[in-house]
Amino acid sequence: MTDLSVCPEALRMQAREIEDCSVHYTTSAASVGENRLSPLTLGALGRDIVQIFNDMSLDVSNKLKESSATIHSASAGIYACAAHFQSVDDDYYRKFGYINETLGY
Repeated sequence: MTDLSVCPEALRMQAREIEDCSVHYTTSAASVGENRLSPLTLGALGRDIVQIFNDMSLDVSNKLKESSATIHSASAGIYACAAHFQSVDDDYYRKFGYINETLGY
């Protein structure tokens, strides 16, 4: 039989790291989306290139925003798992008398 143990605090730490990653994606999306070229940046002959560049920048920015939302969702799921396992542990400790709120521990 396999011994399985889950550390809720380790899950919360991992969820925080993943949430930080989500923030980086959001920051990157804003940075990419805000830095657009003006129509004449490359001269009159480069207008088409500027338009293509700006369209691609907008596409990348949108994909980073979507990725950020997905990563944030993963973080929220791991936080929920941590809460569940914390509850399971607390119930176990209460059952066997290790936690007793009436006594303050």
